[in-house]
Amino acid sequence: MNSFAKNRPEVIKKSGVYIFFTVIFAILGISLVLLPVVVNIMNRFTTIETTSDFIYYILRGLFGISIGIGVGIFAVRKDTLSFTIPCVMGLVTVLFPLYSSVSGFIEAMIIAKQFSMQMGYLTFLLDAIKYVVYTLLCIFTLLYTLGYFNYPTIITVLSDLGTIGTVSISLDSYMTYDITAYEVICVSDGAILCILPLLLLFSTKIVKEKKKKERYKARRMR
Repeated sequence: MNSFAKNRPEVIKKSGVYIFFTVIFAILGISLVLLPVVVNIMNRFTTIETTSDFIYYILRGLFGISIGIGVGIFAVRKDTLSFTIPCVMGLVTVLFPLYSSVSGFIEAMIIAKQFSMQMGYLTFLLDAIKYVVYTLLCIFTLLYTLGYFNYPTIITVLSDLGTIGTVSISLDSYMTYDITAYEVICVSDGAILCILPLLLLFSTKIVKEKKKKERYKARRMR
């Protein structure tokens, strides 16, 4: 694994403050990720309607656990490889709401067209875009931790979009629709989790690939 990710970023020596905030935000993020999982476990998953929802909450729970393990190892060993498992688990987990949001957007368009209705698609579109941003952030962060993506600016933009977008959409949903504060909290974990890749960038630096020196070959004597 080390040879596979030999060009992975190195942790900066004076990065204690960033690592500290990484741990703090990870704890807050884990709390929000695991909250609906714990509630469903206490209710014995009686509110779950489909098998896909059940699988999603199981993956969500594993995702929260992987964040704790990954960030804990990162804080101790100072190795970006510890972020790979949370990135993979986050990518797998986010595919469920991504599919649901995209299919919901398409379904709304089909219904509006069939019945010649005028419907606002902005809410559906923003929700789908949010999960697309999450997906791209997981992919690019994963590649960055392995040393195969050296464009931190893109990760920074996605991180900012994910955080600001999640907060804006969550507040708008709470003020516009008849949903509870608990439901808003359950979908607001992305606002905190999107900050973790940004803190990872602040605490690491890209390693330039070193060219192998060719051995000097002495000329044969004539």
